[in-house]
This record gives sequence, C-alpha cells and structure tokens, in this order.
Amino acid sequence: MKCPQCHQPVENGQKYCNNCGRRLDVPNEPSTTAPTPTKINTSVTSPTNTPPTTSSKNDETEKTPKKKKGSIVSWIMIIAFIGLGAYNSFEQKGIDKNNDALENFYAGDNQSAIQKLEEAKNNVIGDENKINTLKNLAYIYVTEAQIEQAENAFNEALALCEKDSFDYYLISGELALLKNDPANALANFDKALLINPNDYQLNNTLALFYIDLDEIAPDYVDYQKGLNYAKKAYELDQSEITKQNLAIAHFFVEDYDQTINLLLTSNLKQHPYAAFWLGLAYVSKEDHINAQTFFQTALDNGAELPPEVLDYMAGN
Repeated sequence: MKCPQCHQPVENGQKYCNNCGRRLDVPNEPSTTAPTPTKINTSVTSPTNTPPTTSSKNDETEKTPKKKKGSIVSWIMIIAFIGLGAYNSFEQKGIDKNNDALENFYAGDNQSAIQKLEEAKNNVIGDENKINTLKNLAYIYVTEAQIEQAENAFNEALALCEKDSFDYYLISGELALLKNDPANALANFDKALLINPNDYQLNNTLALFYIDLDEIAPDYVDYQKGLNYAKKAYELDQSEITKQNLAIAHFFVEDYDQTINLLLTSNLKQHPYAAFWLGLAYVSKEDHINAQTFFQTALDNGAELPPEVLDYMAGN
C-alpha cells in the first residue's frame, strides 16, 4: 500500500503517512457527479460581489436568506491540517498528541484539540514537526476566533522557518490576512506557490482567499479562481475539509447541483454546517422543502444559524 500523496510505502491501518504526514484513514466518499479535479490552486479569498438574494415563490412576507459571504466563515471548517509522520521515536509523544488533536478536531471537539496541540508543540523537537504543529494550532485558534492566540502560534512557527522557504511565505501570508492586509497576503501566497504548487494546504488557502467569506479582500474576489484552487486542493487531498470547500466554491459560481452532490456524501450529524450549505443551495434552487429540511438538520446538530436563515425557516 502506498501514500496517495507522496507514494511512499505505508502499512495497512496506518492513520498518517510517515513521510509527508497525509491523513490516510479518510475514505474517498464517492459522488457520481463530483467534478474531476483540475490542476489549479485552492485558497481563501472573498467573492467579487455579494451573491443575489434568492427570490421567493410565496407571499411577500416570506423571508429568504441571502447568499451572503461575510457572516458564514466562522461556522464551517475551511482549513486544512497536517498530520505528522513518526520521524524519530524521541518525539513520538508530541507526534501522537498532534495526530490525536486532529482526531478531536475532525470530531468537532476544538477545545480538546487546542489543549493537545499546546502540549504537542512542547514535545516535538524537529523544526518541521514543530512548525506543522504550530500551524495546526494557529488554524484551530482562527476557527475559534481567538486571533491573538492564532497570531502568536503563527509567529512562533515563523521564527523556526528558513527565510524564503515555502512555510516562511505561507505563514507570512496567513499573518497578513489576520492583519487585514490581503495584498501582502497574496504576494506571500504567490511566492509559496512558486516553490510548491502542489501543496494542498496552500491551494485550500488560496481557494478561500478568492471566495473571501470573511470579506477581508473584496478587491480580489474571483469565484472562478477560488473554484480552480478548490479543485486542486481536493485533487491533492480528498478529505472532508477539501470536499466541503470545493462544494462551497461550486455554490459561489452558482453550480448548486455540484454543491448538493458533494455535501450529500458528508455525515451531517458530524458536520452540521454541511447541512447549512445544503440548505442554502436548495434555497437558491427554490426548493424550499429541502431547504427547510437541511436547515433544520443543521440546527438540530448544533449549528448556529444566522438570523436571516431563522427568519426564513419561520416564514416557510
């Protein structure tokens, strides 16, 4: 058996590749209509304009949620993480902590993930493993809107990077985004892309940059670029995260059927925000019965829905 990313030999049942750190136990969830990924980059960007409000077929009092980009970013997992390979036995404890933290994160337990990553960063010794652990920690802090802690973790990782290396530019770009400096962020991401155009984490980041859910970079919004990078990220790492981001990218180019086909393969109890995006896709198709069903599924499984969606549900 070989790693699908670096093609090095791996054992059956192994969770992470010892060479590149790719997670191995994520099943490739089949979708007959899932697009064939093309060689393009994926990252985080904002859309060029606010998507139109979906019109309602019912009376004038019915409230339909807008396909708005800004208020959604903290509600769905959008970043990609790195599992660590066992490079030597001395730091195995830290490696195990990192990988256990990712399991907690995929299960929705961010606080346990943060706790384990804080411990892991003190156990791992090799610079590469420590950088990846700190990056994982920073990304989870971002999802928890703990920006100062995220900046601290990124800065600690940056201090370990060789100047002008791939991670140096990737982390510098992430820090620029946290400081609302999209021009500097993109300049750094582009330099990282020249060094390693086939890094799934960078492609995922670029997809998100061009979709710009956070409304940090409205001047750079390009939905088609975002979709291209999302396809590339999914091609390189067919994980739940890259799949959901690809579905979101299809949503913003108004390919709602692809959004639906991808997200229907997700475990909606474990990923309630996938149900949220399914609801938005069905609203856009004016299928209000399915929209209600999936919004309710998201709500029942712990998703925090925006007021406009709650108003829509009350009016239908």
